[in-house]
Amino acid sequence: MSDLLPKQTKDDGFLLISKLSNKHNLSNECIDDLLSVIQQAKTSNIEFPSSYYNYEKGLKLEDWKVKYHWLCRGCGEEFSWELFDKPFNRITCRACNESPKPNEDHFISFDTSTLLKRTVESHSQYMFTSSETGSDLLRSVAYQKLQAKGMKKGDISLVINTDGAPLFSSSKVSFWPILMQINESESVCRKRTVVMAGLWIGKEKPQFEPFLKRFVDDLITLQTIGFEWFHKIENKIYKSNVYLLCTMCDSIARPSVQFMSQFNASYGCPYCLHKEPLWYFTHRESSAIKRTHDEHLKHCEQATLERQTSLSGNVFGVKGYSPLHRLLYFDLILGFPPDIMHAVYLGVSRQLMKIWLADGMKFLSNFAQGKINEFLQTIKPPYRVSRVPRSLEHHKEFKAHEWSMWMYYYSPIILGSILPKEYYEHWMFIVIGLSILTCSALNGTKILKAKNYLDRFSKNMDRLYGHSNCTFNVHLLTHLTDFAEEYGPLQNISMFAFEDFNSSILSYVKGTQHVSSQVAKRYVQQLISKSISEDVVLEVKVELFNRFEKQLSDEEKVMLSTKYSSEDIDACAFHKRVKIGKRLFHSLSYQRVVKRNSSVVFFKLDNKVLEIEYFLRIGSNNDILGVGLLHEIRNLSGSILAELDYFYESRNSYQYFVNMCDVQSIALLVEHENKKYFIKFINDVENHSQ
Repeated sequence: MSDLLPKQTKDDGFLLISKLSNKHNLSNECIDDLLSVIQQAKTSNIEFPSSYYNYEKGLKLEDWKVKYHWLCRGCGEEFSWELFDKPFNRITCRACNESPKPNEDHFISFDTSTLLKRTVESHSQYMFTSSETGSDLLRSVAYQKLQAKGMKKGDISLVINTDGAPLFSSSKVSFWPILMQINESESVCRKRTVVMAGLWIGKEKPQFEPFLKRFVDDLITLQTIGFEWFHKIENKIYKSNVYLLCTMCDSIARPSVQFMSQFNASYGCPYCLHKEPLWYFTHRESSAIKRTHDEHLKHCEQATLERQTSLSGNVFGVKGYSPLHRLLYFDLILGFPPDIMHAVYLGVSRQLMKIWLADGMKFLSNFAQGKINEFLQTIKPPYRVSRVPRSLEHHKEFKAHEWSMWMYYYSPIILGSILPKEYYEHWMFIVIGLSILTCSALNGTKILKAKNYLDRFSKNMDRLYGHSNCTFNVHLLTHLTDFAEEYGPLQNISMFAFEDFNSSILSYVKGTQHVSSQVAKRYVQQLISKSISEDVVLEVKVELFNRFEKQLSDEEKVMLSTKYSSEDIDACAFHKRVKIGKRLFHSLSYQRVVKRNSSVVFFKLDNKVLEIEYFLRIGSNNDILGVGLLHEIRNLSGSILAELDYFYESRNSYQYFVNMCDVQSIALLVEHENKKYFIKFINDVENHSQ
């Protein structure tokens, strides 16, 4: 910084900020935060470290017990040391005289107990506060099984994940984290509790036995002994034991963790004894015998014995014991649910689009593609949807979120007039089945209905698209209802939160050398910043923006006089935007945003939707009203679209006002062929930008 700080006058502060911004390419938000820190320092006795060395020393990285693990290239012996303590050149394998190299295949591990303690303490305002009813994960069959086997109130359950991703675009080095998510909180808050327990970095897939062993050893200790932590809100010390509920992996990583054959091998399905090898899974074998935990253990034992006498120990696709088999109450079959993010959104949905656009079949001609693109450009999703629709020209770059929006909300409307009737109805089978399995309120009757639709989809795939398109992802559809029965709605066991975390890991890497050390340091910094939390504000905050002047019409005054006095009406204030808690609502009078529409809302009582024209603050209680066109709505009828119970149409409308406290959820408004569709989001977890 010395070259940045020549002798300055007191009026040259903005020059220093400009130089700093240019040197490090700072964002506007970063500059704003930096200026806030400077202002706080000027008005308080805050002391800052004098150098990065002192800053890093003050972090006390050694307290986090991060360990570096290296497997000798010659003999395979594992060497471990404190990552922030012993340099590489002090480690040598005596048998092979080998030493670790900085970016050689290796892994780091965090102390699981320390991680969980810090996480639950910094998120104690969310812990054990779940008011979820019906189909939440904490009411699932799998969770109740843990409770029946000894899990008590105050204990913690985990969903874990491991998956690989490239570290650099110009090399084969990849990273595989072990991630944990804590379940004992509100469903919309769980993604905040995702933490990293380990990280493999290398050019090859992890050696899962040593990689998972440390983590499993920690979990076994936490299952039996537990850990203590302080609940800031309740002012109470908890002692929590820890249990593994399930492990989420995609179809590439899952076989390695289960110690089973890949999905394209004989007996490659981890859920049934489907023998057909390679890619093609015909429906006629979808009723193959289902695997069970007890039978799987027998196959593990048999495969282990065979491996002692030959190298081909493989019993019905089982190659041996997974390291996770040592955990109490963990089901080695039902404990590995399929992931709809990869199997459906990035799997079947993308696969069918590729088929429709292929030259051989060409269901979607250039004219049809233009019609779809034109339709997509008219859609203005609300802010809870993280991405606006893109044209089909970009379908190869679509993210999982975009495929889910296409599948549930866009395609049912537009494809009916484009695909041949039989193919459209076939597509709707998977849309209806998956929309049921991901809805917030799931029961046995709905699961049976979803199973019927998904079986019909799978059964007709061969006839309509050919044997070569009966892929493993299509086969997985026949197993989804089993896991919906076990875990509730499939968004309970979605990988979206873990994929988001993987993206943050990439942001920790600033150079190509000592990558694990970079990740560990920046991750610990993030954990420390989260642990220094502000006082928790539990009440919902209401904020009004963009006040403007307006003259109420006589009709509007009469409408408001049914509840408010003339004095209240004369003193009311008009606004274009309102934020209630974390939910942002716009009115139609707010013209600055052109690609979003956050002005349509569903209400808690009755089947009503309001298109908000403006917001009104009125009355002695400062009520916040949405004023606009109120629609009395009904479900669709007369076509297969009627099976989507989250699609509505207007049967009557009139000008009225509604208290914003009565808002249930924001709506997606889609207009097509002079008709408005009011669409309710299937659940509150997926497609959410928060």
